[in-house]
Amino acid sequence: MMLMCLLVAPVTLRAQNRDYSTKNKRAIERYEAAGVFYMNWRRSYQNEFALKTINELKQSLQIDSNFVEAWALLGDVNMEIRDWKEAIYAYKKTIAIDPGFHPDMYFNLGKVEMADGDYTAAKNYLERFVNLPKAHPPSKHEAEGLLRSCAFAENAIKNPVPFSPVNMGPNINTDNDEYSPTITVDGKKFIYTMRRYDPIYDQNGVKVKERVQEDFYISYWKDGEWSPLRNMGPPINTPDNEGAQCISADGQYIFYTACNKRGGMGSCDIYGARKRGNGWGNPINMGQTVNSPAWESHPCFASDGKTLYYTSTREGGTGKGTSDIWYSVKGDDGIWKGPFNMGPTINTEMNEMFPFLHPDGKTMYFVSDGHPGMGGRDIFITRRDANGEWTTPVNLGYPINTYSDETSFIVSPDGRIAYFASERPGEGQGRIDLYWFPLYEGVRPDPVTFVNGHVFNKKTKAPLGSKFELIDLDSGLPVIESYSSEEDGEFLVSLPANGNYALNVSRDGFLFYSENFSLKDKDGDKPFNMEVPMQPIEPGSYGILKNVFFESGSYTLREESKAELQKLADFLNEHRTMTIELSGHTDNVGQKADNQLLSERRAKAVVDFLVEKGIAVNRLTPKGYGDSKPIDSNDTEEGRARNRRTEYKVLTI
Repeated sequence: MMLMCLLVAPVTLRAQNRDYSTKNKRAIERYEAAGVFYMNWRRSYQNEFALKTINELKQSLQIDSNFVEAWALLGDVNMEIRDWKEAIYAYKKTIAIDPGFHPDMYFNLGKVEMADGDYTAAKNYLERFVNLPKAHPPSKHEAEGLLRSCAFAENAIKNPVPFSPVNMGPNINTDNDEYSPTITVDGKKFIYTMRRYDPIYDQNGVKVKERVQEDFYISYWKDGEWSPLRNMGPPINTPDNEGAQCISADGQYIFYTACNKRGGMGSCDIYGARKRGNGWGNPINMGQTVNSPAWESHPCFASDGKTLYYTSTREGGTGKGTSDIWYSVKGDDGIWKGPFNMGPTINTEMNEMFPFLHPDGKTMYFVSDGHPGMGGRDIFITRRDANGEWTTPVNLGYPINTYSDETSFIVSPDGRIAYFASERPGEGQGRIDLYWFPLYEGVRPDPVTFVNGHVFNKKTKAPLGSKFELIDLDSGLPVIESYSSEEDGEFLVSLPANGNYALNVSRDGFLFYSENFSLKDKDGDKPFNMEVPMQPIEPGSYGILKNVFFESGSYTLREESKAELQKLADFLNEHRTMTIELSGHTDNVGQKADNQLLSERRAKAVVDFLVEKGIAVNRLTPKGYGDSKPIDSNDTEEGRARNRRTEYKVLTI
């Protein structure tokens, strides 16, 4: 890092028999003692070493107030501990004593002026730096990016966006730090990280230091408010630190970050656990596809049930030593594939982190200090277009973003409320609290609703854990692949509103189940409930292929039928000795003879499709029943639609 070089350079110069700017040995002794503490701090990041560094430097400067190396290092330390005012003062003193001491003084001063919100002063020093002949090219490149951010920030302040943050109150926030929120798709469970500073006392009862402890807490939406926070407890929380978590849309999986664990792959790894009854199963390391010898954090599990986005400093990213947003995908075999970098549209040479993909599946918010912004880390939005490409990120604007760092940003399932963590002096319960605010229209995601399903054995009524898939009937593409709970057979998923969907559910020993439904004009505040009875495989058992469609009055299969018929082909390939009857049924509109012929041809069309997919024709018996076996009244359009159907019945196993 550049700041490390600024410390090492004076020592190196002295080793080459070049003098410090002071001749006072006592001042030099204090400066070199500060250097030792500084190196210890950089290795351990224990604040006591930073304070000792500053104390030694101040003593050195009391001895010789023109000791330029001491002023420069004092600026570095204060910049790293984010004391902007003190850093600005120290760097200005450095330049006043020796304007040519080191070109990076202008660069650093520009950065801290920007971090302190003085964009005019920041531009002045950054412009002076980029025009210096000895400006280091990588730093010059970064400075040019900061100048673009200064221009953006000045314009953003003149054109503020709507922003009215509200502290989430004492049921959520405490006098500790709260951050990294996540919420289930039904809006009823709110999980976040709390960082406590537990005092440690000596044998005389005197506080000697603090122990940092990070754990997860949960709150429930009940009677119009969030319930008092509750520690999530073991096995998720441990005596070690856990943080930066996400929960799956259905609340069945949690992914989180843990650092320096025994058996870990890097400094910080991502772990996952599955819900077990009212608790959680034992967490497992996500393995080498997700984790690396580098640093991984900030997981976000997409509502498709198979894509995990996260932050990593692993090799192969767009920057060197900086963090990018990556993703891994769980295959049908349950094995994670990847990882895949999100690419240069999202990732820069600087740091991108805290990805949050909204349940609409195409609106992502993330944090970056590489795209033009207000300084520090800002929140951006990008959207996935019809071709699957991510659009150029857009800054959420001022005053959502400020010259301070913004992090931990999520949006409610309905897209109207945003939650974030912020340090807002004089407000709230503690130093860092959680807030909410109404998100303005221009950066809202698409509205989603949620579907609540219950899978059970049709004969015994016992709940079943089963694999399910939801398909967008308009595009024919899978939207979600996941599993219902083994304990109660429940599943909870989010889906974009105003769509038409197909549901396929499967489990060994049962016929696969299919259904189709519409969420058009559906109230997003209430779940769409589905009962899924699974039929055990036995001779005579049958299922309705509810996602097989024909052109009106025709036996030509519509394109959207092929996904379900492929499921049937896969099912028959898994049960290679099974024979089935494929039957066509119609409503009673028209002549019986015509209905009979149409049902026979439709059954034959399904058989032909399956044969094309490699199923032996002697395993398939087409049968047309016309309108002779209605399952609903033919007096209503809804009833007639149910009677127009294709069934499959097990003949032999």
